[in-house]
Amino acid sequence: MRYYQLQNFSNDDLPLIYKDIPQATSIELHKHDYIELVFVHGGNGVHLLQGRDGLLTTSIIKGDVFTILPGECHAYRDCRDFRIYNLCIRTDYLQRLAPELSKMTHYARFFTLNRQDCTPRLHLSPTAFQQVEFHMRQIVNALNSRRDIRLWAIQVSLENLLLSVFDSDSSFILTATVEATTDERLFQSIKRLELHPERPLKLQEEARLSGMSLSSYAHKFRQAVGYAPNEYVTFLRLEKARWQIEETNRPLTDIALDCGFCDSNYLTRQFSKRYGITPARYRRFLRFYPGTSQTAPNL
Repeated sequence: MRYYQLQNFSNDDLPLIYKDIPQATSIELHKHDYIELVFVHGGNGVHLLQGRDGLLTTSIIKGDVFTILPGECHAYRDCRDFRIYNLCIRTDYLQRLAPELSKMTHYARFFTLNRQDCTPRLHLSPTAFQQVEFHMRQIVNALNSRRDIRLWAIQVSLENLLLSVFDSDSSFILTATVEATTDERLFQSIKRLELHPERPLKLQEEARLSGMSLSSYAHKFRQAVGYAPNEYVTFLRLEKARWQIEETNRPLTDIALDCGFCDSNYLTRQFSKRYGITPARYRRFLRFYPGTSQTAPNL
């Protein structure tokens, strides 16, 4: 079994490294001495983790986030068009930041060493993943910088990334290890809904295209993303609406129809239920405090 050390990848004395390379169809079992933060940004596959009672298998798809801690043995199999962002972080470095980072909602589940439960996983909506990619670019820029503030810039960029992922209840869904499936038709169905959440949801048609009964489709769908299909589509529509509220001056009626809601009243009810604030009040807040969309009330 291979054992990787962070120092093998770089001669530079940096607290973390960044990798973005296409992955093989399968990757053998291996361990490493660093914390690996994994973002799936293309394709799908099966992740294997050596547990106390054997190998735990989990389906992973675009938008999933998970961590591999030092000494944990893991592998991949059945990968298709699989691509991941890897942040490999020195353990002692993250432990120095832990007093503050540990206050994040999901920090303990993802970064506590010698954890006993299965590897937790977050699934990010397409809108949320755009945020992650922005923070990734900031980290890459900091790593490539030659300025005197390089190490400080790396720390700030990393902290912003972790906050955007592990301290947000509105954009991310906590899911657990599940029975692995490699049903490409199910993954294609999820992709269709993520690309066009505004379209009418035809569950019977999606189940048929996935080669499943409606009950089996709903069950496997929830396993993959943490939501039932109709709940997930509503979530995606709200994310799309929130982005338009933040970035455009379009009337709420137009935004509602564009995002798949029957009218602005229904959008307001669903938006308030999800985020604890009406769309109109949210827009007023952003106008009064520009550039604060991530710190708006209850978001």
